[in-house]
Amino acid sequence: MKNNDSSNGQKHLRNSINDLFYYKDSYQECRRDFVFNCNSIKQKVSNANLFNFKVKSSADKDLKVDLFHIPARRNNKKLLIISSGVHGIEGFVGSALQNMILKEHAENDNLGDYGMLLIHGVNPYGFKFLRRVTENNVDLNRNCSVSEQLYQIQNNGYKDLYDLLNPKGKVKTSIFRERYFYLETANKILTSSIKTLRQAVLQGQYDFEEGLYFGGKTFEPQVELLIPIIKDISTHYNKILCIDIHTGYGDRGKLHLLLNPIKDAIKRNSIEELFNGMQIDWGDSDDFYTFTGDFPGFIAQIRPDIPVYPITFEFGTINNKGMLGSIKSIHNMITENQGAHYGYRNEHDEKSVHDNFMEMYYPSSQEWRLKVMEQFRNTMQLLVER
Repeated sequence: MKNNDSSNGQKHLRNSINDLFYYKDSYQECRRDFVFNCNSIKQKVSNANLFNFKVKSSADKDLKVDLFHIPARRNNKKLLIISSGVHGIEGFVGSALQNMILKEHAENDNLGDYGMLLIHGVNPYGFKFLRRVTENNVDLNRNCSVSEQLYQIQNNGYKDLYDLLNPKGKVKTSIFRERYFYLETANKILTSSIKTLRQAVLQGQYDFEEGLYFGGKTFEPQVELLIPIIKDISTHYNKILCIDIHTGYGDRGKLHLLLNPIKDAIKRNSIEELFNGMQIDWGDSDDFYTFTGDFPGFIAQIRPDIPVYPITFEFGTINNKGMLGSIKSIHNMITENQGAHYGYRNEHDEKSVHDNFMEMYYPSSQEWRLKVMEQFRNTMQLLVER
């Protein structure tokens, strides 16, 4: 019995160590592994299609979004879409999970029951230059739509918080400044509520181009390019499950399933059945928020004629569901955005801000990375079986 336990333990350790190899530290490495794994599958699945398109940029001439489509191998009309890197810096984890899917699930016989489309690095600028936003300072997860009416939405709550969220001048980090921000924000929470503040900040805004959570004035290039691509690929399917991978919000190391509220009872019941046994945040709980222009909802807009089930997989990093965690998260966002526009007082301040920002979206902890990989693997196995 002891020998068996030792053998199982060693096997688990080997698997864990192997899981760490999925994680890379640059946009180029992530793309390289993704393309390599896709090409390996193409050698065995003749009708699989790997392609990409460039995103115009004045900062880099080789920013690409990669897409890999494996059609259903049997006569089934279901399509699974898994996207990553909508918030650029979050693409490291999304890429690792997509590469795990390619290595472990893409040749699974159950996959023949549905098609799969992987969209890698939707925001390559943010991915490469370690920002959440695009080169235009646009939060891509507030920009996705088939109609420009999105960009006319008014967020009055954000306007009331503008000065707090968008300070001017070079970033100066200090314990005093951070404590002052915490106190000022806590005071605003006491005069309203954490839910009201979170909704005002995170919903998305379309007025202040230099501000946090700016959703843009028009389609970002990749949004416009993806509309005909997704429409064409999904033509032969009559049901879509769209999973968009993110990091940041929620309890550290935990997978959170996030959706905007769905009024269609049949669709809601189908999602609850598919993810039976897992908690789903529907955007109507006391500690959550709704937002506009999200990528999974964008897929549903492209195919309004068929059932589309859009869901966000969010892996928590800094325990930011409570008040203190929320304030810390917002403070990290503010200083990074301020630094991007106005610079830093010195190199120490810049490094401090960037280190905090990186840890909030791509934690260096091996334990965290292994836990994320394990949860995603187990969840995908359930989805395949169901």
